[in-house]
Amino acid sequence: MTLVDEAAKDTPGTEGTPPHVVILSYADPVPQRVLAYALYLLRRGVPVDLVTPTAPSSPTSATFPHFRVWEMKSVEERHPVKWLQYTVVHRLPSGVLNRVRRVARRVPGGGPVLRAERLARRTHRRVADLVDRRLFWPVYDHVRPLVLARASRRALASIDFDAVDRVVFTDTPAEHLAWKLAQRHPETVVDGRLDREPYAHLEQIR
Repeated sequence: MTLVDEAAKDTPGTEGTPPHVVILSYADPVPQRVLAYALYLLRRGVPVDLVTPTAPSSPTSATFPHFRVWEMKSVEERHPVKWLQYTVVHRLPSGVLNRVRRVARRVPGGGPVLRAERLARRTHRRVADLVDRRLFWPVYDHVRPLVLARASRRALASIDFDAVDRVVFTDTPAEHLAWKLAQRHPETVVDGRLDREPYAHLEQIR
């Protein structure tokens, strides 16, 4: 999906100004098709900013100095919604069971308590997994685009969008932020395709 009329744009890199692409990809890990697209651009000298949960192992900024990765996972995990879910479903029950285990190990005759604690821990893992899959994620999937857009604000503030000619979103969670950027920067092409054609005229430099 192209959110801005691409016909109104000149071919990137033909006016003496190097093209610059921002990729929004919220799948974790980054899909190989997205990395292949980024590598295609980087090998033609196109600066790329990748906004994603976790940095890929390759390509890297060490190999391509004009490649920047903005990791969102830790920021998303600190969001109140995710923090509350992890605390209530995982951290608090595990903390209680850890305390029970420590006490039971210090007192004589604590074997039955330790056996009960192990059973409770296995039950908690199953219940927590069920809550995550059946309750939390179906609801969170609807609000995650808003959470990710908020988590990405610092990265976006560090990007000079006057120099960006294209924003590419690669999955549904990134679409909300892409629409926001299209409204904020109407001169920039915002596209849901990994379109190589606008950069095919650039010479491969490595």
